[in-house]
Amino acid sequence: MDLSTLSRVVDLRDDKRSLNAASLDSGFVVCRKPHAVIVPKSADDVLQVIGWANQSNCPVSIRGAGHTHGGQTLTSRGIVIDLRGLNRVGDIEGETIEVQSGVMWRDLVAHVLPRGYLPRVLTNNLDTTVGGTLATGGLGRSTHHYGVQSDNVEEMQVVTGVGELMRCSTTENRVLFDGTRGGLGQFSVITKARIRLRKVAPKIRTFSLMYDDLKTLMEDLEILMFRDQFMYLRGWYRHRSQEFGAPEDAGSAGPEWQYPLHASVEFDDAEPNRDELLRDLNYTRLIRVEDQSHLNFSDQLEPVPNAARRRPMAAVASPVTEGLIPWSEVHNYATRLLEHFPPALLPYCSMMLRPLRNDRLQSPMLVAPKTGLGMGFGIIPCIPRIILSQGLQIVEDAGHLMTVHGGKRYLTGWINFDHDQWQAHYETLWPQILEWKARFDPKGILNPDFIHYHPRIPAEADEIGLKSPK
Repeated sequence: MDLSTLSRVVDLRDDKRSLNAASLDSGFVVCRKPHAVIVPKSADDVLQVIGWANQSNCPVSIRGAGHTHGGQTLTSRGIVIDLRGLNRVGDIEGETIEVQSGVMWRDLVAHVLPRGYLPRVLTNNLDTTVGGTLATGGLGRSTHHYGVQSDNVEEMQVVTGVGELMRCSTTENRVLFDGTRGGLGQFSVITKARIRLRKVAPKIRTFSLMYDDLKTLMEDLEILMFRDQFMYLRGWYRHRSQEFGAPEDAGSAGPEWQYPLHASVEFDDAEPNRDELLRDLNYTRLIRVEDQSHLNFSDQLEPVPNAARRRPMAAVASPVTEGLIPWSEVHNYATRLLEHFPPALLPYCSMMLRPLRNDRLQSPMLVAPKTGLGMGFGIIPCIPRIILSQGLQIVEDAGHLMTVHGGKRYLTGWINFDHDQWQAHYETLWPQILEWKARFDPKGILNPDFIHYHPRIPAEADEIGLKSPK
């Protein structure tokens, strides 16, 4: 592969350190080493790269902070565009702000929060890029109010797979706009986006509630989603053998499975009325009430069991499996999942719950069940490599079970779909996706190792389970 022409016009890195860093994602399962890493400083740099890639028939993987878990941002056949060089933040205009796609959400929060604003939706990991989560959806604790992050972008500047720099929105190049939001970089590379903000009260109070059964938790979540008092809702599963750090969160001799819920409300000088906020709820006990700053609150990752924390990162893999499940099927899905979940993996897994209202989801490429309410269900494992093959089979089975119960996979996690499964995932949208691919990326150079548009020809398998690239 002749990269000499490209190296003269953009920041091209092919040293061992750069290539190794771009060979793994946050799953630490798939390893693919690219031929080079490009760090663009402008949209024109991206144009140059895509133009060269078309002429050279070179695959291009688009990467932000690499927080996928199944190799979605990796390639061993071409080059990686690392968008973190596109890191400029603009000024607030009304309740929006224009930023380049490589801006970290952490930096955006630091810029707008002192001015009394926050993005409408934040994921639990601020060390992701704006372009990365807009290309995948971006579920958060306020999704029941505002949808996902890609529902809260007003317009974008993108470079298509044929090398055209275009602006798109609901009123301009709408097809490209719809294909790019949640589109996994299949049709274009996001270079800039205008993000919706909202005014925030200065304080957050979180009520940590414990439930002994899932049905009661879900009944209360229905109340809370439509009451509109709590801006943030986050729940998860916890086995009584698991320990999560805080003494009051330690395992107990109660039910085998318990269901913590964090419900958070914003406020200013007027104290929230606890009795009013928690009325009609049937939680088992109130664990604690905690006040936090927005910055500390926004910077909370999913709870990780202590047993997983104690293992060095090189010794574990994290093939996260996530999906959106119809509300009526959540209990059945969870029951079947937990019946067969190996006890040996319990100390190393978190299971998260994100309630959502499907009328808030507006990004066509983020496929969700066609029901009024749904649940974002995530299995977040830190699997010791010594049992990685067993762990991968468990998450594969858990993902398949989601679809059996009418769910749709959230595509940043461990995905191993074949052509037929991709077609089944997108259902009636599939013919449009084929049209969009033919229109915006006819040579198939953008992220070609993920979605299979045609039945796959058997080829050499990816390297699975490597500790690190050599």
